[in-house]
Amino acid sequence: MAAPTYGNITVDGGLTDWTTRDRLDIVPGTGVSGYEVYGKYAGNAYVLAIKSASSSSDPIGADTTVWLDTDQNANTGYQVFGFAGGAEYNVNFFTDSKPYLYTGAAGENYVTELLDYAYSNDGKTVELAIPVSLLNGSPQAVNLLIDVNNKVFLPGDYSLNKYTISANKILPERTDFSKQVGIVYSESTANQFFSKTAYSHLFMGMQYQATMAGIPFDVLTESDLTDINKIVNYDALIFPSFRNVPLSKVDAIENTLEDAVYKYGVSLITSGDFLSNDETGAVLPGDPYRRMKELLDVTRTGGGGPVNSTVKIHDYTNPVFQGYTSNEVIRNYNGTYYSTFGGVANQATVLADQVIDGQTYNAVLATTTGGKNVHFSSEALMGDNNLVWQALRWTVLDNKPSVGLNMSRNASIFISRNDMDQSMYVDEVSRVEVPLYNTLVEWKNNYNFVGSYYINVGNNPAQGEVTDWSVSGPLYRNYIALGNEIGTHSYTHPEDTNILTPAQLEFQFNQSQLVIEQQLGIDVLGAAIPGAPEGLSIGQELQKYLSYISGGYAGVGAGYPGAFGYQTPDSNMVYFAPNIAFDFSLIGFQKLTAQQAEAVWAQEYADVTRHTSQAIIHWPWHDYGPTSFEPGYTKEMFTNFIARAYNDNTEFVTLADLQQRIRSFEKAKLFESVNGDTITARVDSTDVGKFSLDVNSNQLIKSVNNWYAYDGTKVFLPKNGGDFTINLGATQDDVTHITALPMRSELLSLNGDGTNLEFSFVGDGKVALDLKALNGLKVVTEGADKTNLNGEILEMSFNTYGQHTGRIRFTTDSPPTVANAIADLNVNEDAPNTVISLANVFTDPDDDVSAIAKSIELNNNPNLVNARIDGNNLILAYQPDQFGTAQISIRATSNGKTVDDTFNITVNKVFNRIYG
Repeated sequence: MAAPTYGNITVDGGLTDWTTRDRLDIVPGTGVSGYEVYGKYAGNAYVLAIKSASSSSDPIGADTTVWLDTDQNANTGYQVFGFAGGAEYNVNFFTDSKPYLYTGAAGENYVTELLDYAYSNDGKTVELAIPVSLLNGSPQAVNLLIDVNNKVFLPGDYSLNKYTISANKILPERTDFSKQVGIVYSESTANQFFSKTAYSHLFMGMQYQATMAGIPFDVLTESDLTDINKIVNYDALIFPSFRNVPLSKVDAIENTLEDAVYKYGVSLITSGDFLSNDETGAVLPGDPYRRMKELLDVTRTGGGGPVNSTVKIHDYTNPVFQGYTSNEVIRNYNGTYYSTFGGVANQATVLADQVIDGQTYNAVLATTTGGKNVHFSSEALMGDNNLVWQALRWTVLDNKPSVGLNMSRNASIFISRNDMDQSMYVDEVSRVEVPLYNTLVEWKNNYNFVGSYYINVGNNPAQGEVTDWSVSGPLYRNYIALGNEIGTHSYTHPEDTNILTPAQLEFQFNQSQLVIEQQLGIDVLGAAIPGAPEGLSIGQELQKYLSYISGGYAGVGAGYPGAFGYQTPDSNMVYFAPNIAFDFSLIGFQKLTAQQAEAVWAQEYADVTRHTSQAIIHWPWHDYGPTSFEPGYTKEMFTNFIARAYNDNTEFVTLADLQQRIRSFEKAKLFESVNGDTITARVDSTDVGKFSLDVNSNQLIKSVNNWYAYDGTKVFLPKNGGDFTINLGATQDDVTHITALPMRSELLSLNGDGTNLEFSFVGDGKVALDLKALNGLKVVTEGADKTNLNGEILEMSFNTYGQHTGRIRFTTDSPPTVANAIADLNVNEDAPNTVISLANVFTDPDDDVSAIAKSIELNNNPNLVNARIDGNNLILAYQPDQFGTAQISIRATSNGKTVDDTFNITVNKVFNRIYG
């Protein structure tokens, strides 16, 4: 007799039909060691499989009971042990070890004949099916409790957990296999946070961490978490802080996250308490940490404060802390509150410790549930330090050789914000903005430095607060010609934008934007907020007019550092918070000397770039700083800071440029797979010509199939992305390839064959190439204003900004040739010296004629004539009283190839008449 079949499940006592997605006991705390529970709705029945995998356990048989809560209300129905379940039905294995359906207590009220079932040969696995038609109302979901042989109880604690099978729950398939992360903004948590602006900083800080990890992101809402269709395509979810959750959505969010974690293997990265309180701050009913335990396998174990604490590395060998050293201090915190957390069902891996009064507590934990998770003990620890990006790489890229999408080809990105406070004072432009321009020319020449400059228009001509566009207009156009950006700093520089009405904000920023655009003939994309740090509401209002804003400073103790991105999920404007102190804050407010201010900047720079992958440095300063307009500042303090970043291989870009890169990064798709020493990657985008693929490996990029723009660790991307097969190894293949492109340049296309190469880009500056071994061949270049070849390293210089095409060809080197042969000479004895110009004697079809070297290869009668070359002239000096013939050969040498020009000289004897 054939085994009964329900959907794709054949009830035959085997588990081959079941997958890990069908496991009911995979959630921490719901399983029992040595047992497996599977369940699904199939063929109009609730189908179960129970396995006892322990060699010492008994076969499954009589007194095994499956309790069915068919109305999913634990307060109705039979109470197992008097307190749990609320079961409307139970399946009881009778003394014959066969399953029958009952109501009431176990085996109390008989309902139907024998259910379909089957045992494995050893009796330790049983499958059974409960047709939904046997259950009153044909319930579309049931909760389950199981006891095996009246000895083993699944899940382990009936009061805390249950299993659920849904009839109408059809889980979607993942359709997008690109590497991507979802970053969740919890409005409920933001409203209960100490500051919504600070929560926004934390939210943006996680976006910044995603860019450092090189994994494109989406920003999500609490409502998105109620729909598994919106979650299935993410590799990981980041919750900057998710303590609070709407009570009306908590069950839906819990169910979605449980499916995401256990059905799709989505990893979670979060901090502090997780899904423990409602939107009012009230603790959720029951065990408030139940959801942490289920999803993260972590629970709160204590806390207190205020205290002083030191956070340091516990496990520096873990990939999350790659690059750290044993016991390295991450940060010291003074006068703060703390929380401690620990693992639940499985042993959590401790990655970092917090030491308080000599006691050591967990600070960062790693766990594995459905995916790999990282939990930080506090929002400060998560947000203040550059820790999340490596956690992301570990959870998403699995610590294998991998690639990340970088927004630059350089080591870091530097955005300079200059608040041109003096720009609206008509009498001060010549004293500040003109000398500032001269300094900018110097910095551009020395460091390729560019930045963003924000001007005030002025609205009080009687007091000299106005812009004379006949003077300032040409000046600002010169700023722009250097590659800089002009934005608005407002109309009249209000000291506190937080007290302005929407109409006043519109005047200050939209109207000033329109005036600047009209006067300079440009698009103004962004603003730098003047005065006091602005609240979240200012950005929400200004996004009506601007593509981006640069706001108040954000750092440890002042919000959270690295606030770059979208302030909320519904923002369409990119926000930047400076992470380097304002020059005025140090000199004008704190009264530091220039040397002390430099030291502060140096430390901040070290903190911002420490343990990062392509850090963003956002540096705010004022027009009066380097121009000697205000006392205390020096030009050197600014120059030295720029030089430091330049020497560290930063890329200087404008804020307008970076905000567009952030938008493109968020929208890009990155696919990758690894097979041994080969990484196959694909980037789907139409705007990544300034980007690179960062290879995370202990080996070099050996080669890239049919692509010839990369250095040792980065593949340079063209504007429209594409497919890249990256081969890793100890040394690079000998092929012609681009090794560096100018800052801010956009690579459009590239074609090559490993020897010859053609590329197009937009920008200006030097393109560096490593050429294939010449082996006697000649390199011919086209398109550049200047080239310099040093061995096999070629530099091609493109002097003006625009679209350029460069070409490199290897050809057989043609030797020089004789263009104008030297005619034979006939002179008389003791003739004066003959001077012959060699400038036009030789030519070279593929080399610089002026580089041809000339030498005397043959003079077969030096007793007749002395031949020497002086510069480009051949000088023939005839020996006295000598006559006869001589043959002279002049050799031309060009790039190792030679040609000779030979001519004859006849010196005639002169007979002197003797008179007697």
